[in-house]
Amino acid sequence: MNLQEEDTLVAVYIVVPHYPITVMVEPAYSGTVQFENGYVTSDEMTVVMEGAVPAPFIASAEENFTFKNWEYRYSTIQGDVETPIVNFTFNAPDTIVAHFDKDPLLYYVPNSFSPNGDGINDVFRPVTHAGDPEYYHLIVFNRWGDKVFESSDPKEYWTGEYRGGEYFVSDNVYMFQLEVKWVHAEQYVKKTGTIMVFR
Repeated sequence: MNLQEEDTLVAVYIVVPHYPITVMVEPAYSGTVQFENGYVTSDEMTVVMEGAVPAPFIASAEENFTFKNWEYRYSTIQGDVETPIVNFTFNAPDTIVAHFDKDPLLYYVPNSFSPNGDGINDVFRPVTHAGDPEYYHLIVFNRWGDKVFESSDPKEYWTGEYRGGEYFVSDNVYMFQLEVKWVHAEQYVKKTGTIMVFR
């Protein structure tokens, strides 16, 4: 720039707004939130973020939790509040909350199996979701009330063996007793029923 005579030169700057933004995970440690500039939190974090531009936010649930929704007050959101990946544009200081739900205790117990070695339904094992692996108990009885199988391991399955594999049970109806505990609380479920063994 060449100035030919005395003058005043003015530099004009645009002020980029920045706001303190608090990001919370509710309940704490039920998931994580990743957001712009590599920030990550599992409970609560306050940072200063640029306003007027979209900032990406990603919510990820921990095991046995499910993302529910975002909560905010003054910002603008791009995306659905029930979608774990959204963009927030900040127009004022704000608090962004990622809500997660506890997964319910679910369980499924097959009513029959055929331990004949054909690769189809050869084993018996109840399946649980959000069950505490430290509190699991399964017992199988024959019609006379004799215990033919017992396990405290939710991954262990029954092949129809009896007395440590020395014998195999005959085709018949057997009774089971299953006790599982919800991973989120001291809530137990006790279920009884029958299993058909057929080859």
